[in-house]
Amino acid sequence: MKLIIVYNPTTYGYKERLDLFKNAAENKGLQFVPISFFDLDDRLKIKSLNSFPHYLIRLGYPTRHKLVEILSHNTISEFDNIFTFFSNDIKFDLNLIRLGIRGLKTISKKFFKLYDLSLESIIDYLDGFPIVLKRTGLSKGEGVFKVDNIEQLKHMINLFDVENYNYSFKEFYPHHSQGRYITVDKKFVAGHLNIVGEDFRSNVGDNSIRKRKNYEFEQDVKDYVSKVDSLLVANFSGYDILFGNDGSFLACEKNSPCNFAMTQNMTGINIAEVFIDSLIANKKML
Repeated sequence: MKLIIVYNPTTYGYKERLDLFKNAAENKGLQFVPISFFDLDDRLKIKSLNSFPHYLIRLGYPTRHKLVEILSHNTISEFDNIFTFFSNDIKFDLNLIRLGIRGLKTISKKFFKLYDLSLESIIDYLDGFPIVLKRTGLSKGEGVFKVDNIEQLKHMINLFDVENYNYSFKEFYPHHSQGRYITVDKKFVAGHLNIVGEDFRSNVGDNSIRKRKNYEFEQDVKDYVSKVDSLLVANFSGYDILFGNDGSFLACEKNSPCNFAMTQNMTGINIAEVFIDSLIANKKML
């Protein structure tokens, strides 16, 4: 059997994840086949993979639309259910509202433009300044800004629109730490905690200077994530849980697929192998 990884070489941390999947695949007796996202234009290369059975895993959010386009021109049966196992569960914050669960308030650029919302109405929904303006698709705290007034916000929005950046408005939630909570098949697998320093962004900076520790989440946090996870699509997710200065906590986002390398290295739990076991058991691919 083959474990096929379609990866995006522009995605942060992809090499480390590839190595972890490679080692896990070898432990399971699977042939490891990494394919660059940019090679998907080669239809013959895609068709040459038609060797049943195999499992396809996507690394990196930007590959979604291109995969849909490429695979729609192929008849490989193994790809039929490509998006039933992994899903980004877009509009995560709206899903939480629908479920009656408190999450980080967020308004996307698409929603902002589609409904021609005023910046004042957005600020009011996010409970006033400061707010957070976040560029989409970056990592390690890049493109995340704390905005303190309307003039600053207007200036940044104009700049982002000129550059055609995708972005979102987020509630500013003072917190002392951020937990990465990873689930497979709707069950908690492993997690770690990032400690907030002087910068409000808990994931900012070089890995060598971040304060991290292994973490066993309290039962109320597990119950909270379990309720969310059970009603969303993805079977392999990385939730970012913020622990507020006031003793509260909430989910700020859900990543699927997620960068699990740091958590695996810190905890010693072989997350890649757990996920491969799930793929095999469920006969699912992505």
